[in-house]
Amino acid sequence: MQSKYFNSSTVVLQSGARRFNCTGSQTVPDCPAYSSATSYRLNANLYTNIYNATSLYISMASADYGAISLDDSFGTAASNTFLTLDQNCSLSETMEWAEGINDGAGMQAAAITADVLAPAFYSWSLDFDSGIMDINFGEPVNATSLIASNINFQEIENMGTNAAANIIALTGTNVTILTDNGSSQKINLGNVNMNKIKSLSPLATLTSKTYISFSQPAYKDMSGNDMSLAYVSIYDAKGTTSFTPDTTPPHLVSFDLNMNDNTLRLIFSETINTFQLEVDQITLQENSNSATGDSHTLSTSSTTSNGFMEDIIVNLHSTDVDAIKLLDMTVGSSTHTTYITFTSEMTKDMSDIELAIIPIQDAINVSQVGYFVPDTTWPSLLSYSLDMSRRMLNLTFNEPVRRSSLDAGEISIQNVNDVTNAGTNEADTPVPLITSSTSSDNGLNLVIDLSDSDFNSLKMAPKTALSAGTTYLIHTAEAFTDMIVPANTAKPRDDANAILSSNYVTDNQPPTFDSFTIDMDSGTLLLTFNEPGDASTMDVTKINLQNQAAQVTCNEYSQCTDGGSVGSAYYALTAESSTTVQYDHTTITVNIGTDDLNNIKVVDSFFDAQSKTYLGCEINMIYDISDYSTTTNELTQNGVVAVPLTAATLATSWSPDVTSPQMTSFSLNMNTGYITLTFDEPVRSNTFNATGITLYGVTSVYSVNRLELSYETITDSRNGLSLSVELSYDDFNLIKANPSIGMARSSSFIKLDSLAVDDMATNGVGWVNATEATKVDNFFEDNTRPNLLSYDFDGTNGNVTFHFDEVVDASSFNPLGVTFQTSKNAGFITFTLEDSSVVDVDGTDVSIWFGPADTTAYAGVSNALGSASITTYCRMTSAAFRDVAPTPNSLTQIGDGFSILIGPKLQSFVVDANVGKLELRFSEAVDLDSVDITKLILQNANYGTTSRALTGIDSMYYKHDNRTLGIWMSSADIDYVKSQNSLFYDIGTTWLTMKSEFIKDTVKLSSSWLGPNPVQAIADGSALQARRYSPDVTSPELVSYIVDMAEAKITLTFNEPVRAGVLDAGKITLQSHADIDDADCETYTLSTASASSSADGTEVILTLEKNGGLDNDFDEIQYVRTLFIDKAHSYLSMMSSTVVDTSSKNNAVVKISKNSALQAAIYISDTMAPTLLSYDFTMDSSQNTGLITMTFNEAVNVTEFDVTAMSLQSTSSSSLQSVALTSGSSSVSPTTRALANTKSVASLGIIEVIVGEGDMDKIKKNVALCTGTGTTYLSLGSSLTHDNSLNENAFSAIESESARQVRTLTLDVTRPNLVSWDLDMDLGVVGLVFDEMVDPATIVVGGLRLQYSAFAGTSTAKFELVTSVVDTAATVAREIEIMLSSDDLNNIKLITQLATGASNSFVKLDPSFISDMGGNAVKDLTDGNAVVCSR
Repeated sequence: MQSKYFNSSTVVLQSGARRFNCTGSQTVPDCPAYSSATSYRLNANLYTNIYNATSLYISMASADYGAISLDDSFGTAASNTFLTLDQNCSLSETMEWAEGINDGAGMQAAAITADVLAPAFYSWSLDFDSGIMDINFGEPVNATSLIASNINFQEIENMGTNAAANIIALTGTNVTILTDNGSSQKINLGNVNMNKIKSLSPLATLTSKTYISFSQPAYKDMSGNDMSLAYVSIYDAKGTTSFTPDTTPPHLVSFDLNMNDNTLRLIFSETINTFQLEVDQITLQENSNSATGDSHTLSTSSTTSNGFMEDIIVNLHSTDVDAIKLLDMTVGSSTHTTYITFTSEMTKDMSDIELAIIPIQDAINVSQVGYFVPDTTWPSLLSYSLDMSRRMLNLTFNEPVRRSSLDAGEISIQNVNDVTNAGTNEADTPVPLITSSTSSDNGLNLVIDLSDSDFNSLKMAPKTALSAGTTYLIHTAEAFTDMIVPANTAKPRDDANAILSSNYVTDNQPPTFDSFTIDMDSGTLLLTFNEPGDASTMDVTKINLQNQAAQVTCNEYSQCTDGGSVGSAYYALTAESSTTVQYDHTTITVNIGTDDLNNIKVVDSFFDAQSKTYLGCEINMIYDISDYSTTTNELTQNGVVAVPLTAATLATSWSPDVTSPQMTSFSLNMNTGYITLTFDEPVRSNTFNATGITLYGVTSVYSVNRLELSYETITDSRNGLSLSVELSYDDFNLIKANPSIGMARSSSFIKLDSLAVDDMATNGVGWVNATEATKVDNFFEDNTRPNLLSYDFDGTNGNVTFHFDEVVDASSFNPLGVTFQTSKNAGFITFTLEDSSVVDVDGTDVSIWFGPADTTAYAGVSNALGSASITTYCRMTSAAFRDVAPTPNSLTQIGDGFSILIGPKLQSFVVDANVGKLELRFSEAVDLDSVDITKLILQNANYGTTSRALTGIDSMYYKHDNRTLGIWMSSADIDYVKSQNSLFYDIGTTWLTMKSEFIKDTVKLSSSWLGPNPVQAIADGSALQARRYSPDVTSPELVSYIVDMAEAKITLTFNEPVRAGVLDAGKITLQSHADIDDADCETYTLSTASASSSADGTEVILTLEKNGGLDNDFDEIQYVRTLFIDKAHSYLSMMSSTVVDTSSKNNAVVKISKNSALQAAIYISDTMAPTLLSYDFTMDSSQNTGLITMTFNEAVNVTEFDVTAMSLQSTSSSSLQSVALTSGSSSVSPTTRALANTKSVASLGIIEVIVGEGDMDKIKKNVALCTGTGTTYLSLGSSLTHDNSLNENAFSAIESESARQVRTLTLDVTRPNLVSWDLDMDLGVVGLVFDEMVDPATIVVGGLRLQYSAFAGTSTAKFELVTSVVDTAATVAREIEIMLSSDDLNNIKLITQLATGASNSFVKLDPSFISDMGGNAVKDLTDGNAVVCSR
């Protein structure tokens, strides 16, 4: 056979001799194949080997070999291996076609040699995106023979070169075989292998990083031969023929949350780089849409373990866990409330391009938790601190606690760890926090704000909470819960397991005084503080009592610091009287001693009502209970904060004094007629009523020897513990006339009923034993001689009645002691009694009858003696009478020369200045109808320097059997007296003299008695001082007032004289309506600048402030457009401290309420033209302007201010040298206009006028004008402005003939500046322009230099003028021209770099070059600052 003609494709290998099942006319290959027959036709004619003519070896192609190998139905043994050949498969040597071997006659193999060759690895490729790996062998391998664990992925070709390079053996887990048996095997590596590989980045991230090796055969061929390991070890690994990197982004597969161990498990679709995992991109939320619930984004504090993995545990940091719990467990409380979202920035995969994770977006693809473990751990207290200074207990927990669950009542503080087993007296009873609470939010820290009561309980516990070492805490399980629902209760802290304070802050806050109560009956003062006080430290002398919240001081005119009219009363307790109850507590009891209590009670309107009960205290009045200071290492105390008397505390409770005062002693002075009553507490003197007093001769109140005092027995004492009672003249003499009462201590007893006097709390005086009177403690016997006051004489009947100043003993009468005579001195006729006798009983009036001898003797002198009042005098020796005293006192002798003229005598008088009443007590009855009031003189001293003879009587009345005359003085006399501070001002200035014509006795002409007899005159120098003086205590009232806006005055008329000098206008408010609450009412309160210069009196003229300037009262009134514009809008109210009357009491005026203001009686409108008071002129204002500041006597209109009415002139009488301002240049300053516009009407009292540059130039140009105050005068037209009144009174013009001189003139001191300049080299002219008027006469041309540039330096391109001159026609102006001389012009032209154009023409000026009109040198232009030519 010729092998070159052999066609291998004619060879068919088959499993049997027959391949086709032909029947009938069927022929191969149309016949169907046997159902079990298999065959394979060779495809490739690879090559043949012929060793002899009869043998042919066919070398099968790998494809044919592989196909045969893959079919185990033939070729595995001779029995299933047959061969057929197509006809003409080859040519013989003789070129004959070989016969074929037909189907059905297939030739069975003579022998089969089994496959024992190891299949060889050829190549591999990897799609790392899909995880599919393709391995190619030299022959078919059995796909199911795969042992994946024998395949290694490695980072480099030869692991021997780098032991640190990544290498990993695959695992068979999750590997999927994708192909059947064959030489090419595809497998899906599966997630497990993919993630393991990815975890070893950069393995399998690039082609250059992707190799495989085989540690053991991974496949077998179809004959069971293990693959060859030749050239595939870890030292000879094979790179991929094709590599597709990972391009699929990772995604979250699921997540779990364990709130018990605080872990978040994230399961991803592939391995990710945890180094790149950003936990702060993760958000846990309540719902799939965060808009409908809470959420929390993790912080970077939460962490993961580092590495590459797909199953990641995030260890939630406590801050995140706590934050989640603090969402009130709306997030992470159950499976239904736990969702996750995160951004694509959260993490990346392990691929070389680091693919970002697919985000889970809110409300789009939110993932719900897969496995959830709730929090079941009970919360516990980790530590706490106690701040006694801030009163806070700060609790720190291991997890957030719900604030509403905190029950402070389940928490107690104790001083030792184990109270139960503490030694005797070592432990206090634990202090529960009963009423404390927290305002903290839910959280790890809750601050308990210690309530006052709990804080105070801690303070009161003697050993507890004094320091950190004495502060332990216990609590029950119910003390608090965590945030979960249902909640986990607290881990309890029991006794013996108490927790010690981790920090303790000593109380360094001073206690504060909170409140006080007082019982004025018992004198118990209860002081309450915000914390317990140490009673032993109380200093009662630092307790200040006051009757107002703020201490008010008043001057003598009742004008007080608070604007009122009543000063504050003040009293500090004394250590000698008041004591402290020694019991530590928040309320400290002070027992006010008797002396202190009485000193308090005695002050009127002081602690007599709750509204009058205030208390202040000085700093450190008391100290709190001590704590241990870590700073000083000793117990320390804080002193109480002072309560200043400017902010005293009102009593929270006040109990009145309800105990009646008791008389403790009394004294009786029969010499002076005074009874002194002493009580156990202060009594109110003005409640004294003598009719409640009975004097007895014995102790029994049932005795008939008694005398009830009359209402005329009075006291002038002040409120106090004792009253000095002045017995009335009649009561005093009734006592003397009763021999059983008041003759000695043994016959002097007294009893007071409740009517007699009240204490300061209106409790009537009490009496211990109602049936017994009290014996006098001190008795003073009468040792005063009686005096004869006057007498009545009836010569016809021989009867004489003597009038004494006290009771005399009628039986003591000695007629020889009585002499009558016709003159003051013993003269021609005298008559001394001999046998006259008394016919009356003891008394102040004693009548005698002439005896026979006296009758006869009198008859001999009767023609002169006793025939007329002026010839009837009497004198007595001391033997004439004696009084009724136990030791009788002889009569005061009336010697010759001092004889008493017949007629009544004024014994005494009292004055009631409050009502303007005099009561005159005479020695005998007087005749009211005989009164000539003009003969009664009031004076200020015995020798009067101020006096007033009364001018009228309002009315009169009698008392005491016509012996007392009451006179109501006329209002004229009252007002006059009140206006005189030195007359009838007090008892020391209250004296009387009278002429005998003032009044007569009651003897009738028709009577046998001599008379009527005029009163005994009282001469100056022998004036009688008032026995008693009652001051004026009635407040004056404003009766009416007149408003005169023209004169800027308010005339005030009062019902009595007032002190004009102390009138405080600042207490007067002007109103447009009677009621300030009227919606239309406008008001203005005057300032103290408005004042009065009136004398004291009923009429006071108040001059409104109208002195020019700004904001004076007159202007402010007119700014209020409806106020005081007419009578209908003129109302006035005033405070009581506005003014006082002229009395010694300085009674404050009656307040006029702002709700019922008083309308003016008369209103006079403003018709006065405004005037200029003064003006100042500043010629050196900004930007070459001037400023005239004008001060008017009142505000004038700014809007219509006419500057053209203003002219400045050089003299007061001529306008020859003058400048009239122009509206185009000058104007009212913006400052003035702005200020004026703040007023209701744009007007001011001070106007600033800016004198513009144009007008200033005119003024400066006039060399005779405004060079000094002597050349600066101002004339003003009436059109200048008008005032602010409704009449709009035009300004009072100042004519040019009487111009007003300036007050101050500020001259221009600003140097002129060059504005620009130009140069005409053709005409040779230099033009200069300045910013103000300059004087060409002052030019020094050498002060000007031309130069080529701003800075010339040492350059020669510059020239100073030498011979140039000013234009001879030049006058004062802003612009001047210098005519260049030919020399100067030619010299300039010679300098070729100078003045050839504007660009090289600069001017430099020296200060000497020129001056302005004020002599100010021009502002120099130095080299470097030269100015370029403008043209």
